[in-house]
Amino acid sequence: MNVRECIQAVTALAVLAWASAASISAQTVAGPWVDAAEARIDEHRKTDLRVIVLDDDGRGGQVPAIGATVRFEQLRHDFPVCVVMEAASVRGFDPEAPFFRALNAVSLRRLTAWPVVQPGGPDEFALEQVETAVTWAEVFGLDVHWGGMIAADPAFQPQWAAALDHDARLRAAARYVDVVGWTFAGRLQSASLYTHHVDQPWLDEPGLRWLFNHAQTADAGFELRLGYEQALDDRRARAMLLDADAKAMGFVRSDGVSVTHAFGDRFVQGRLQRYVTRMATLGQSVLLDGLEVGGGLLGPTRLEAALITLFAEPAVSGVYLDALTAGTAREASSALLNAQGDPTGHAMVVDRLFRERWWTDETIEADELGNARARVFAGHYRVTASLPDGRRFSSEVLVPRSDDERVVVLEPVWSDQKLHDTPGDASRIGAASR
Repeated sequence: MNVRECIQAVTALAVLAWASAASISAQTVAGPWVDAAEARIDEHRKTDLRVIVLDDDGRGGQVPAIGATVRFEQLRHDFPVCVVMEAASVRGFDPEAPFFRALNAVSLRRLTAWPVVQPGGPDEFALEQVETAVTWAEVFGLDVHWGGMIAADPAFQPQWAAALDHDARLRAAARYVDVVGWTFAGRLQSASLYTHHVDQPWLDEPGLRWLFNHAQTADAGFELRLGYEQALDDRRARAMLLDADAKAMGFVRSDGVSVTHAFGDRFVQGRLQRYVTRMATLGQSVLLDGLEVGGGLLGPTRLEAALITLFAEPAVSGVYLDALTAGTAREASSALLNAQGDPTGHAMVVDRLFRERWWTDETIEADELGNARARVFAGHYRVTASLPDGRRFSSEVLVPRSDDERVVVLEPVWSDQKLHDTPGDASRIGAASR
């Protein structure tokens, strides 16, 4: 650890000591680096949204609504905020409850380990538990990351895979991708096609290039990434960066990389910042699939520092949190749910950041031309206009991250009587956007 990191660590300990006594709803991590990170978050995670409110002019035309107020109500983040599932469902999941309400996706990496999916051979697939998990996620509107597919390390392979020659390996890998693509077409968002390969390659580069080309040609319908395990310590981080860069230069057509890592009490924010900055130089999106931050009583604040660092880097395309319960955590204190299934301090950090601090829900007075402007986090919104006479009309809109202003037009498209009868009913209201 260099001098700068020592200073950061001492400063962090002082902040952590104060944070342990702070209210759970308060900001617990502060300092110049946090201010800089929040500025990057505003730049890279928000979009300017303008709502134009129109009203009938009584002669079949439309005029700007005078005296309207507009509520910008976020319903969902564009950024994946997720957990790694331990079973085919999450016990006690309540989409309206603290912590659970912050989640919009799940990773199945514990359910899709290669030996579990193909225990008996390259033509045998055990997908019942995965099917149940995907269906459960769909019920709650959660996106699904498959997790790892082909593992290069023999410790993470089914026994039959070790005996395959080069051509048989390629056939088995292609068969895996095809079957998963056929079975779950349109139901998955991403997967890590090839993992555990930095130290023990199972496919050579031409073979890996062929496999990714095959997957792209077969149109699996979801992102396929290169996966790196426990890849954010010094040695493995360097190896991961060199390997990912070499694969990209070698025309391996991945959709980005996925990284897992469990931090203990040696977590240093400045070090994570350097790794994330280096990953951004790859020119690929980076998915954190399996992030755990421990450290005992100081763990929640360390997790907050990690999430601020990651959310501020535009190359990071999502964070899947591991250690849902103590049973799967490397360090029991880093669990997100306690033995009763209630959110822990770690979980409440996630809720506080993604449902309070990085969440948009505000009401703006429209100007004389019916315009209401706000800078909002990218995501899914319900936009509601309220007029002085009590009428309301609204619409749900998708606001992607963009440097260009997003424009939404709210206007009544049903009779005034129906608007009075069903205020705020988005199914009866029209909106145009661009």
